[in-house]
Amino acid sequence: MSKQDSLFLGVDVGGTHLKIGLVDREGNMLDFQKEDTTPYRDHPDGFGKCFIDGLGKYLKKYPEVEKVGIGLPGMISKDRTTPLEIPAIPNLNGFPLKTGLLEKYPKHEFYMENDAAAAAIGEFYYGKGDVAENFLFITMGTGIGSALILEGQVFKGSRGNALEMGHMLSRGNAGLETLVGRNGILRIMDNLISAYPEKAGELIG
Repeated sequence: MSKQDSLFLGVDVGGTHLKIGLVDREGNMLDFQKEDTTPYRDHPDGFGKCFIDGLGKYLKKYPEVEKVGIGLPGMISKDRTTPLEIPAIPNLNGFPLKTGLLEKYPKHEFYMENDAAAAAIGEFYYGKGDVAENFLFITMGTGIGSALILEGQVFKGSRGNALEMGHMLSRGNAGLETLVGRNGILRIMDNLISAYPEKAGELIG
């Protein structure tokens, strides 16, 4: 088996950072890089083009890699080519990301997935212990995400984004991520402190 068949690049795209891992077939992390994406968000060319250009230095750093997996924090098209709704990076919405990557790096293969779904399938294959074939996976970070694994596969539903909890509508027709993501939890805490100032001293630290 050649290195091209056994080493892969995983890219976790976030609103503030890229996390890039070089991994092998057994799920071992061989190298890890983290990059601030503030310049991407502020650049006049837009996040998508900057991401495509910026990925080049990692493909050059790891020339043995041909296949790249990309996790995106939001909804993507059912054919996994285009970000549809990325709350942390709205500039990516509707951007032909996979097409742009293939045009610039035609010798590589790219696989795009919702970040929670990517984490769930990673847990299925590389999780410790006896991992079930069917489970609901929930992620909590800047926002909230989820994925359903059925018989070892991500359940995508008719439009490709089934069980993406953060985008489900809840109280006041707001997305669940807005209510219980990081900012939502901070708002809840602020409201509680305002309502019960005598208790606030207990929350310091």
